[in-house]
Amino acid sequence: MDKYHLLQQYRFDTMKDVEANLSEETPHFFIRQDIDVLKSEIEGLQNELQITIPQDLIDFWKNVGVGQFYAEPPDEYAGCYQIMSVKRILGVYFAEADKQHSYNTIRADAKNFLVEYDLLAFCEFDEYSALYIALHPDSTGQYAVFSAPTIKIATSLEEFVGKLLEEPDYFLESDDFDE
Repeated sequence: MDKYHLLQQYRFDTMKDVEANLSEETPHFFIRQDIDVLKSEIEGLQNELQITIPQDLIDFWKNVGVGQFYAEPPDEYAGCYQIMSVKRILGVYFAEADKQHSYNTIRADAKNFLVEYDLLAFCEFDEYSALYIALHPDSTGQYAVFSAPTIKIATSLEEFVGKLLEEPDYFLESDDFDE
């Protein structure tokens, strides 16, 4: 949890706990997950997609959980940043796993990015958009985060989280990270 110690205050056991604590002072939330169930789900996702999930994302799920940043964002922000669970990621990539029929708008892009660019959708930030994490580390061992196939918005998941906590929607205002 060292990387994400600032998120400790936003970790809860249940959605009931989240609902009781969500406020302007606690605008984010993450739900702790059972590690054995998580390991099984990760293995299933890797088998379905024929990929290896980046260790950074696995560590985030284990140490922080799934949930969202800016659960009640001010109007000027684009939206919430939902770190998807394994099951939600399956829904993005496989129509039959999409229980709420939420992902028709990003499914084709996500599949294209996965195949062509080795990027995995891991975070929704509005109803039509996802953010992607590199499936392979760069030369420094980091898994970059992208908003589009060639638009890198952070060198790692940790950097993305830090920047997002400092300035919501930071990457929508700047092209500093383009490659």
